[in-house]
Amino acid sequence: MLNTAVRPIAYKFIRFESLGASNGNIDIPLLKITNRGKNSSDITQKPIIFIIGRQHCGETHSSFIIHGFINFLLSKEVICHKLRDLFEFWIAPIVNPDGVVIGNYRCNTQGKDMNRHFFADDDPEGLKIRLTEVELIRSYLKQNMPQGENMFRLFLDIHAHSAQNSIFVYAPVDEEPSNNQIIKRFPMILDNLSPYFQYDNCKFGNEKYKKNCARLGVFRDWRIPNTFTIESSCYAYEIKGTDEVEQFKEDHFLKFGEHLVFGIAKHLQVEITDLDRAGMTHGFDLELDYGLYMKD
Repeated sequence: MLNTAVRPIAYKFIRFESLGASNGNIDIPLLKITNRGKNSSDITQKPIIFIIGRQHCGETHSSFIIHGFINFLLSKEVICHKLRDLFEFWIAPIVNPDGVVIGNYRCNTQGKDMNRHFFADDDPEGLKIRLTEVELIRSYLKQNMPQGENMFRLFLDIHAHSAQNSIFVYAPVDEEPSNNQIIKRFPMILDNLSPYFQYDNCKFGNEKYKKNCARLGVFRDWRIPNTFTIESSCYAYEIKGTDEVEQFKEDHFLKFGEHLVFGIAKHLQVEITDLDRAGMTHGFDLELDYGLYMKD
């Protein structure tokens, strides 16, 4: 549906690429979203925000969150227009397509958890096995990330969680104290923006047994503080200020995708001016089919 929607305007600010073919020879789609110059040949390097979903193929929450995120990011909202001006979003909604197709919950077709196999190039553990999809992600970043300081600005890996309530993050701890303040600021912002997010459930650490998960792999390889795993409860969110919980519905995850856009803008200190409002010229008014979803 999204592909059909953008085709009439010749991919003005969304392009479809691929990370490559999975272990089962299925294409791993990559969407690149940014405002582009009037001349299609104009190439302006912008800082990259990279988002992946469905490493754990059964965690469908990530698809709803990314769905809502893309839908809002492509809109005519001025904050979205400004974000597209300043950054290029690389979004890979399903990085484990084999698992989705064959009905796995957590593993790829090599029988392994992708989120424990982001080995460093020189890690001897990586000599035992390298996962096709993980290496495609790592190779794509190495080959295509723009050169320069702060060009890889933020990484999000979106999951579901079977035990904890609400939406929360796992994040690394940096040796530099000022970077830890940056890391903790993002979930604090989300806690203020979204009724579904709970800062108290967030965890910060570089656990040894998770050293090769995606967020810690990106943190290690690229030395950027803004690397987060976003976890969304399979059950419910805690109603703030009470002891009550409410069961998550699909449209809550879609709405959180919108909250995530605002959170990124605030975290990266994106400011809106009157000139921005006057100069905003394009975007979509997309109403994708949410008719099957349960709503309040």
